[in-house]
Amino acid sequence: HESIKSQRENSRCTDRISESKIKVTRKRGSIENLPQMEVSMDKKEYLKQHRLLNRIIELDLEELKRIRELSVSVSSIAFDRDYVQTTRNTRAPFEKWLDKINILEIKIANEVNLFMDLKLQILETIEQLESIDEKLVLNYRYVKGLEWDEICSLLFASERTIYRWHGNALAKLKLPENPINIKSCQLMAVDGSDCQ
Repeated sequence: HESIKSQRENSRCTDRISESKIKVTRKRGSIENLPQMEVSMDKKEYLKQHRLLNRIIELDLEELKRIRELSVSVSSIAFDRDYVQTTRNTRAPFEKWLDKINILEIKIANEVNLFMDLKLQILETIEQLESIDEKLVLNYRYVKGLEWDEICSLLFASERTIYRWHGNALAKLKLPENPINIKSCQLMAVDGSDCQ
């Protein structure tokens, strides 16, 4: 009896997984199917990517600011140590910082492009819902990043009603055919190809 039950659960899980499999790749702003990569993602994960990617960009901008400050600072010589240099370094000390700045700027540009594509795709996905209240709840929560109490005050509804609209919206929401998945993207790519 237990083996039949476990077989049923396994087949249900397999069905759910196969329904939610996603194939993603990005090349120069276009999204294409990539048969060898499959990443599963649920609706909440898909919607939460917007805020996550925004935070990644903010952290990279802070790092860029820090590196720029280091690139213009003057390093001092430590007179308490003897240096024996076998080969002379012909590069100026600030050149390594300029290289890092260049790489990080390209990474941020790729992330911003991906962010804009993702935001547009999420807004189009939310717009397909029929209920205005459900659209607003998803938009306020996942695109604008508001807390539940802020959404309640904006929509003049109780928290329980907001949760109900949110649950209904997620149940009705249909993910795009080729949703962008930032977890499968290599945001560090410098050559312009964000996802593999």
